[in-house]
Amino acid sequence: MADAEPLSVAGAVADALSRLGRATGRLGAAADRVTYLLLAILEREGPLRTGALAEATHADPSTISRQVARLVDDGLVRRTADPADARATLLGITEAGQEHLDASRSRRNRALAMLLAEWDPADREALRDLLGRFVEDFERRLPEVRAQLDAD
Repeated sequence: MADAEPLSVAGAVADALSRLGRATGRLGAAADRVTYLLLAILEREGPLRTGALAEATHADPSTISRQVARLVDDGLVRRTADPADARATLLGITEAGQEHLDASRSRRNRALAMLLAEWDPADREALRDLLGRFVEDFERRLPEVRAQLDAD
């Protein structure tokens, strides 16, 4: 595969990502995946304004507002006054939200460990490292990727 043309490799990666997206879509409700994503960001980043949370998820702020309202109603996220601007609110993960996230993460990790159990340890580590690198590059270069997709 080392001699393959870059566009051919890119096509194979794109096809694999599409298949992965379809397969993960069959695992459960999209709301569960969104809940996990939002709680994980709030855990990692700490309290955020809605706009910052939308930016971190690459989503529209109105969409995030609706999703956050559900999480607040469920007791997983709390709103507090922003000390820098009392007119604004910060969103933070609650203790119940952290418990929900920890349980979801544990289930996810066990399922992935089951999938990778038969892989050679070096292959598992290579997947971790290369996939992590790919996601970091993708996130960092998202504006360029969008521009390229819009140009076609």
